[in-house]
Amino acid sequence: MDQSTLNTLHALTDKQREYALSRQSALKDVGMAYICWFLFGVHYFYVGKVFVNLLYWITGGGFGIWAFFDLFRIPGIVRKYNAEKMAEIIKEAKTLYPENNIN
Repeated sequence: MDQSTLNTLHALTDKQREYALSRQSALKDVGMAYICWFLFGVHYFYVGKVFVNLLYWITGGGFGIWAFFDLFRIPGIVRKYNAEKMAEIIKEAKTLYPENNIN
């Protein structure tokens, strides 16, 4: 997680933080993304980009060029997905456990 996400988590209430941390299993792993890329070329499916993965398959990994560049892009792709997912989880936590709700 990046520093801004950690700061956001720190600013949450205890219940919100507990919820957000319990949902961390929704985040993706770079190693698994590489396995998906190497074995089946499904690394875009892994991060929820169905259309992009279909295009990847249709073009044969961009005639191999796209596949080569993805070898270096996968960590960034996973990092971006995880940042967006964590922001979504934090928003969900704030909705489920509003700060003004004292329980």
